[in-house]
Amino acid sequence: KTRAMERACLEVTVISGRDMRAADPSGFSDPFVVISWGNVKGKTTIKKKTLDPDWNERIVLFNTSEPIPTEVQIEAFDWDRVGKNDSLGQGRLTILDLVNEQEKEKTVLLGIQGRIHLKIRGLNLKLPFIQSVIRLDLLHGTGLSADTSGNCDPYCTVMLTDPNGCGRTESSSVHRSTVSPIWNDHFEFWNEYQ
Repeated sequence: KTRAMERACLEVTVISGRDMRAADPSGFSDPFVVISWGNVKGKTTIKKKTLDPDWNERIVLFNTSEPIPTEVQIEAFDWDRVGKNDSLGQGRLTILDLVNEQEKEKTVLLGIQGRIHLKIRGLNLKLPFIQSVIRLDLLHGTGLSADTSGNCDPYCTVMLTDPNGCGRTESSSVHRSTVSPIWNDHFEFWNEYQ
C-alpha cells in the first residue's frame, strides 16, 4: 500500500444547521462550521443572514497521528467582516462507532442553542478499543415551572461521570415559551479502553 492509502481518513458531509443563535444586530448570523480532528481542520463556506443554513458540503480530513484521535469537534461561527468571528457553540462526537466504512448520520448539539446535522464516514481507522455506550433519549417535559408570563425557555443538562469525577456534560436544545417541551434529543456517552 502507498502511504496515502494507509492514512486514516474521515469524510464529513455537513448537511445543515438549525435553530442557531443570532449573533448580529439584524437578528441573524452568517454561519460557517469548522470540523477539527486532532490537529487537522476543515471548514464550510459562509451562509449569509440565516439561522437555519443548508450546506451539503463534503470535508475530507486525513490524519497520521498515533494514536488516532477518537473525537471530532464541531464548532459553528458567525463570520464578521471586521474583527474576530464569534463562536455560535460547539459539540463533539466520537468516531468509535464508525465501522466497515459505513456512513452514519449524526446531529451535534451546539451547547444551549443550535444543532448541526451531518454524515460521517471513516476510512483506514485502526482503533484498538473495546467500547461501550450509554444512550440517553430526552423525549419531553410536562408541568415545568413557569415565569410570570406563564411560560419558560426550558433546556436540560446531562452529565455522566466516572467514580473519579471525570466526565462529560451535554445540553439539550432550548424550546422557547413553553412549559411542555418536546425535545426528542439523543445523547451518546462512550467509554473506551485500550
